[in-house]
Amino acid sequence: MHEISRWLQDPDYEKGVALYDRFGNSSSLKVLFHSGESSLSRPKLKQALTELASQLPAAKPSVATVAKPIEHLKSVRPSQLPDAPAEVKALVQKRREHYDEMRVQHSRLKHLSTDIERFEAAKQIISQEGPIWELWEQTNYYDEHLKLLPPAPTVQVENPDRATLRQKLTNLRTYVSKHKKNPAREADVLAWQAQIRQLEDQIAHL
Repeated sequence: MHEISRWLQDPDYEKGVALYDRFGNSSSLKVLFHSGESSLSRPKLKQALTELASQLPAAKPSVATVAKPIEHLKSVRPSQLPDAPAEVKALVQKRREHYDEMRVQHSRLKHLSTDIERFEAAKQIISQEGPIWELWEQTNYYDEHLKLLPPAPTVQVENPDRATLRQKLTNLRTYVSKHKKNPAREADVLAWQAQIRQLEDQIAHL
């Protein structure tokens, strides 16, 4: 009886992970299994080894597969692996592009001479934060579940009332007052000032 078939009769998690390291081909699954036993990884492991067992006796570990260390997979995200789906690779690439744009604008700040130029650069920096967090949310979901994040349902959002906007405006003014003399927070101050102008305009048109 093949050792995978024996494992299916007495499925010990750690032994199953070792078997999949030897006979399995999916780097994403290996990362999942090495992340530890969970309600997601255990049934996935059993399913993967059951599929391999159905292919016996063709399933034989190659010398390269057996010799290759897999300890490093514990710290690798599935979304970073070469065999990640094209949609996931595109999300990772978009996130890198947004980070690159933030770095470019940050490096420009110290060379800009006018408040208007620094203001525009700060707006560019702050505009990258939202997309970056959304992309992280999507790739983190894939790393945990090995599938893409389902699209969020469309929700009709009402405009915030005047009191809510005024409270947000007060908070932003407090941040500016507290940090405006701190050179390390210059980009943040400029970004907050941009948001203050937007809120003032929005309140004026309510």
